[in-house]
Amino acid sequence: MSSSPHYDRRTEAQIKMVEAMARSQAALARLLEQLADISELSRHQSNLIHDNILSLTHYQQSLCHTVTGWRWREVKQGSAGMPWLNHQYPLDVSRIHRVEEE
Repeated sequence: MSSSPHYDRRTEAQIKMVEAMARSQAALARLLEQLADISELSRHQSNLIHDNILSLTHYQQSLCHTVTGWRWREVKQGSAGMPWLNHQYPLDVSRIHRVEEE
């Protein structure tokens, strides 16, 4: 199976971008470890660092989506809603219990 040179260059560029993002994540992790060692940070400095890290994270997510089309799933806070059941198809609970007993 032959592949086009355009596809190969695009794939190569995507791989390089993902590798760059991985290096960026490693650098960010090192930065966070160094900051954890500094206990004298003021509240203002801590907020600035937090904001900068959020900006970097959003930038990396945008790059990742642009290059690969892949999106990170956003974690949602809160309580889950009630499950939706279609009453047109009632659940046969007795069948579930038989399977568990076997």
